[in-house]
Amino acid sequence: MHLAAFLGEISVEHFFAEIWGKSPAVLKLAGEFPVISIEAFNDLFRRIHLGLTNQTLRVVKDQKILPFSAISVERRTKEGISRQVSPELVSKYMQQGATLVLRSIRLFEPDIDRLCCGLEQDLRFPISSNLYVTPPNQTGFPLHADDHDVFVLQLSGTKYWLVAETKDTRDELADAPKDLAATLLESGSMIYIPRGHVHEARAGQLASIHLTLGLSIPTFSEIAEQLFGHSVMKEALQRPAFRIDPSRAPEFLADEAKAIFAALISKLSEESLISDLTNQPINTGQAILF
Repeated sequence: MHLAAFLGEISVEHFFAEIWGKSPAVLKLAGEFPVISIEAFNDLFRRIHLGLTNQTLRVVKDQKILPFSAISVERRTKEGISRQVSPELVSKYMQQGATLVLRSIRLFEPDIDRLCCGLEQDLRFPISSNLYVTPPNQTGFPLHADDHDVFVLQLSGTKYWLVAETKDTRDELADAPKDLAATLLESGSMIYIPRGHVHEARAGQLASIHLTLGLSIPTFSEIAEQLFGHSVMKEALQRPAFRIDPSRAPEFLADEAKAIFAALISKLSEESLISDLTNQPINTGQAILF
């Protein structure tokens, strides 16, 4: 599915002009979209649990991520001792209200991978895909803000979201923002949350399954940091600072700085340099394991 079909009734032009990076927006999923019921998730988990690791499975209880040792058991193999996910332990914690997080779910679900591939081709940046399964009336994570934009797709059940209308610029979240808006997501709907907007979610009276698609597009500040590490910048910065009488240093350095940055601006117009600074590897095909 490509971006135009994904956004449904909202045009791509309107989304980027009026919504993107500015404010949260509730959207109605258009066309065919992934549907995962609790029964389908249980079947999926039984199929893949032996291949899950501490990188692809998280269990969150009392708003804290449990150590992998709490949800896995030791297994002896020819290669030595390893840890394997225990469905019984995971089930025990979920019955106590814990949220299960399957990271990189696209690796295991072809429909989700096709969705991510289509969006990546349009947006030109990699898409992360995490699946959240939350028991009834439970909250996974406390109020927080992400450092990337997300699309949250409700696949099963309902979930109540509190999302700040404006970006929070505080380094630490000491208290809740005053502009939190409540939204109920039902199956087939989604919400876009820009980076930096504080949010929290709680499942409804039934277990909730939602998919979070994350898009990490670098800011100009992050691109500037990359620029200082680029070979063009390194070459410019390695020039000796003093080649004349040090007493003329202020005037000399000012002229040199102007010359250096003028050269960099000229280099920035080269398509290859912009590509180096902004492009990240994306999937051009499906990342299906089986």
